[in-house]
Amino acid sequence: DYRRYRSQVYYGPRPDGHRYIHRTEYHANLEVVTDLRNQLLERALNLTVFSAQFHSQDNLGVEVDPTYVMLDRPFNIAPGITMPAGAEYRFTRVALRGQTANRRVLALNGRFETGGFYSGHRNQTILGLTVRARPGYIFSLNGEWNDVDLAEGSFTSNVFRGVADTQFSPFMAIVNIIQYDTMSRVLGWQSRYRWILKPGNDLYVVYTHNWVEDPIRDRFGTLDRRAASKVLYTQRF
Repeated sequence: DYRRYRSQVYYGPRPDGHRYIHRTEYHANLEVVTDLRNQLLERALNLTVFSAQFHSQDNLGVEVDPTYVMLDRPFNIAPGITMPAGAEYRFTRVALRGQTANRRVLALNGRFETGGFYSGHRNQTILGLTVRARPGYIFSLNGEWNDVDLAEGSFTSNVFRGVADTQFSPFMAIVNIIQYDTMSRVLGWQSRYRWILKPGNDLYVVYTHNWVEDPIRDRFGTLDRRAASKVLYTQRF
């Protein structure tokens, strides 16, 4: 029961003969969400005021995000904290992000974002490390920390994720993802196997297992588990 409109403007000049900078980038992304009566529910403007990609393939950028939100129903943002229906919020957030070149054995990425958030304030920090141990073996560790202070209450929400991407050949790979978030206290594991029988014909086998933490017993118990497979066949004519 909503309508979404999105638009983007991008400008990426390349300075001639610059000693360090390969390209600069400037973005303006606008997303507008309304209900079916065209009542404005959300307007989010993402502005990349400056982004530089260096000759080394490292990059650095600054973003500004003015946002408007009108809640058409109560929003349970955290346990015991509910934002009321009909409330309107206008806030602006600022972010600094950077990433080292993916071609390196060790690659780092990070983002720090701060500013308004609904009725209060939020600080968000994201850090990631990618290790390319050898061709076909890529491992990454990522963490996200959110510190939220609202008029209705305060809370923290953190997410930790590990990914192991193993490619035995150009036609066969296994990806394992493990994730834990402190809000739901759920630890999840997904293992995805892909076999390209020939280009256009793929076989997937996926196993997912979720555990939920019991803070009283200080242990994890199975929440759900499931397996699925998919076959993709392409007929050329």
